[in-house]
Amino acid sequence: MGRFGWPLRRDNAHRYGGGAWLYRCCSRLVTGWLALLLLASCSSVARPDDFAPTKKVNEFVAALEARNPSAVIALLEPGDWRREIGPELRIYFRYMAALQLRNKDVSIVENDGGLAIVRLKGDLAYTLSESNVQGEQPIDLIIEVVNIRGTWYLRSFQLPTPET
Repeated sequence: MGRFGWPLRRDNAHRYGGGAWLYRCCSRLVTGWLALLLLASCSSVARPDDFAPTKKVNEFVAALEARNPSAVIALLEPGDWRREIGPELRIYFRYMAALQLRNKDVSIVENDGGLAIVRLKGDLAYTLSESNVQGEQPIDLIIEVVNIRGTWYLRSFQLPTPET
């Protein structure tokens, strides 16, 4: 049989080597499919980096524990909110004598590379300034972290409020 199922002429039979041409065709076809599968697996869409947004939230926690409003403000997305929240942060930190987040768990809920939704869970241990009241309460916060020209900033969050 010839290339397309037609009978071979006797004088061409030696060119195809009997069934060897079928083996070569099949092996080339299999090699081609393997090459395509390899290329497809290598060119898959890259997953956004989860390290940078979680790092930014960890920096936020460190700034809260240090009771440093300037450090918190530096982590915020540039804009009006950044300027407006400064006085509120300073009052918040005057109200707190000590803050510590225990059993901290920072996890990515969603991340598209430009906006990440980060969940912060833990137990907030605090001491109030004026009354010296101490307490501990669980917190579960959702924090939006936005990527602006390669730098991640906190876009929105809720300050943990101690129960009195």
